[in-house]
Amino acid sequence: MPTLLATGIAAGGVGVECLETVILEYARKIPIQSWTFILAQHDPRSSRSREAVQRLQSLEPKLPGLKVEAHECDLSKLESVRNFAARVKQEVKDGIEVMLLNAGAVFQDGPRFTEGVEETTMVNHIGHFLLLALLKDQLRSAEGFKAKVVFTGSELHKRADPAQTWEQLSLTPGSIRPGYKYDAMQAYGCAKLLQAYCLPHWSSLLSPHNTTVTIASPGFVPSTLLSRSSPWHHRLLMNHVIHYAPFARTPAQGGRSIARVICDEEHLGGRTGVFVDKAGNVVEMHGDVYVEESAKKVWNRTCEIAEVKELVIA
Repeated sequence: MPTLLATGIAAGGVGVECLETVILEYARKIPIQSWTFILAQHDPRSSRSREAVQRLQSLEPKLPGLKVEAHECDLSKLESVRNFAARVKQEVKDGIEVMLLNAGAVFQDGPRFTEGVEETTMVNHIGHFLLLALLKDQLRSAEGFKAKVVFTGSELHKRADPAQTWEQLSLTPGSIRPGYKYDAMQAYGCAKLLQAYCLPHWSSLLSPHNTTVTIASPGFVPSTLLSRSSPWHHRLLMNHVIHYAPFARTPAQGGRSIARVICDEEHLGGRTGVFVDKAGNVVEMHGDVYVEESAKKVWNRTCEIAEVKELVIA
């Protein structure tokens, strides 16, 4: 029974729209049946989490044999990620075909810290890095379908400053310099740049195992849950004003962009280590991502924070 594991799946988000598209448009065309979807949710008991599970379960007639289960995985806490990964290893005996690392968060009232790490960095980057590190050996390809890891990324990473991004990765409550100014969207862009820095090494590490690793952008989706910690007037603006701007996209549109990367075998032609924009085009990432020493520096620091020092590059 093939398995898809996804983070950040809640009603109103890009992730649940992506999985619905996978079920309705793609999974039936793939020569494997009876999928299991494992959802790593921040709080499976919340109304949005339960609504997402019920919505996907209701699609079982469209994909006979579909099984949807949800478990707690708080990406801001390393122990929670480790506990979730241990459960997956114990329960999933036949391996994982797809990992969708989709969860994201923006915190307007920062900088906030969890386990001594800036929280935007922890949720958007460190937590996913650790989860993949713990489950990478469970990835497997099925007949006619290559194993895939897909990160939900953002074009904002291209605007991030490398020096500021490194400072954010190293930031602790006791290291905030005088004059430091926190900007929520800059912090988010930096976290997504950290994600991109690690893409080349993930690609090299997993390619021998017949697994592709990709970052896919859903485009600008203002009405997602990313701004859930924002002030009410900011959420109002994002959900009811900017939402209608011509450059904005709906969660359904964003989800379809990511679903295509997951399931369309011909679209990328087996390429790995690439960034795919909302239109499905492979585009260049931030230039510093391709500087080997910069990428190695971020990778190794991330390994130290995530406590997976066995992956440190000498």
